[in-house]
Amino acid sequence: MNEILAIIGMTLLFFLVMSIIIGIPYLILKLIERRAFRNWKTYLGLIPIMILSFYIYEGIYPSNDFYKQDFRTVTGLDFPENGVINYKTASYPDQHGDYTSISIIDVDELFYNKLRTHLLSIGFKDETNPVGSTQFSEAMNHISEQDIIGGLSLTEGYGTYYYVGFLSNRRTIIVERSSW
Repeated sequence: MNEILAIIGMTLLFFLVMSIIIGIPYLILKLIERRAFRNWKTYLGLIPIMILSFYIYEGIYPSNDFYKQDFRTVTGLDFPENGVINYKTASYPDQHGDYTSISIIDVDELFYNKLRTHLLSIGFKDETNPVGSTQFSEAMNHISEQDIIGGLSLTEGYGTYYYVGFLSNRRTIIVERSSW
C-alpha cells in the first residue's frame, strides 16, 4: 500500500514539475506575442518566477557541490582536490527532507588507501550487502558488481545510512548517503 501511495505521489510531483517547466516558457511566449513586455513592471514580475525555476532545477539536478558536501558528511573528510565525480544521482527530497544520493568518484591511490583506515576509525563497519535503492541500482549500471572489493557502512540514529564502496582499480569509490 505504501508503495502505491509513493508511486502516486511521485507521479503527481512529476506532473507538477513538468507543468511548471513547460508552462512558464509557454506563458512567457504568449506574453511576448501580446506585446505585454513593454512595461518594466512586467520584467520585474518575472524575477520571482526565474528564481523559483532555478530552485526547482537545483532540486532535480543537484550540482557537484551538493555531492562534495555529501562526501564530507559521509566520510568526515574534505573532497580531495584531485577527486573527479564520474557519476552522480540523487532522489528528490521527500516532505521530511529525506533523500538518497550516490556518487562514483575517482581519487588518487594514496587517498583511496587512507580512506578505509579513516572510516574504520570513526565507526564504520564492514558491509557485504549495501542497502539497495533505485539510485544504487542506477549507479551499478555504470560499474560491474564484481568490481566492488569491499564496503563500509555506518547507520546513525533516526534513519541515516552511509556507505562507501571500494572498487578493484584502487582509485574509484562509491559514496552513498540515505535517510528515511
